[in-house]
Amino acid sequence: GNPESDCLVLLLKESSSKGISNEDIESVLKQGVIVPKTAESLRVSVHNFWGASCFFFSSDSLLPKSIQMINDDIVMNTMIYESLIDQDNEFTAKFLFAIDTNVQLWLKDCKNAVFREDVNDNLIDFKPLLTQVKTRQFNMLLPKSFKHLLDKDSNSSSPLPDHPSKKRKLNNNNNPQDKVDNEGVISEWLVNNDIFSKKLRHSDNLKKRPKMGDFPMCHRWHSKGYCFGNCTNISTHTESSKLTNDQKEKYSSWLKKSLKD
Repeated sequence: GNPESDCLVLLLKESSSKGISNEDIESVLKQGVIVPKTAESLRVSVHNFWGASCFFFSSDSLLPKSIQMINDDIVMNTMIYESLIDQDNEFTAKFLFAIDTNVQLWLKDCKNAVFREDVNDNLIDFKPLLTQVKTRQFNMLLPKSFKHLLDKDSNSSSPLPDHPSKKRKLNNNNNPQDKVDNEGVISEWLVNNDIFSKKLRHSDNLKKRPKMGDFPMCHRWHSKGYCFGNCTNISTHTESSKLTNDQKEKYSSWLKKSLKD
């Protein structure tokens, strides 16, 4: 086993109350990573990173401002990010790993530098990285451990079908990130990728989505015919055809107004 892990297990057993088993401790020590599957979930991950950097360094410091630039770029170039995600199911992992690598190197510089001017701030200048993404030249080699996890959890290396009629079954592990089809789509609500990105995902329209309970209705589920198991609005993933008449009217009204804007 791993010496560090074994030492931590022994320490926990000694310091914890009686009754804790090796299996209990091992389950506590297990780590998992959920890789974003959409441009929006990627943006949320970056936004959360921005929030953490604001907490530790203040919103006026250099690092949060650099991370905010990434968030803004994803918002302004959603179609490009969606396209890259469709073509490479490891894109989001590579993108986030590239960001984290540069941030860690910058933090190490901050720790070791005698004077502030000795810190290489170019490490967190993400303009070159974002340019590579937009010109489709970005690539990043993931560590072998990352690659292994991706291969283990991935059902297929090929892009997922976009049409709702092409069914894709979940694997035995029922990975929460797997694509799930809306079995009761309403054809009048379905839109193509261009309209979906430009109209339905526009920030002003997203804010006006009708709600089911406390959550806004998932526009991807109802207007693309599919979504993912880690969607923040998964509670609204009722088959479109099984919605109440009131819910259908509200979503139809929102959709028509969004398409006109």
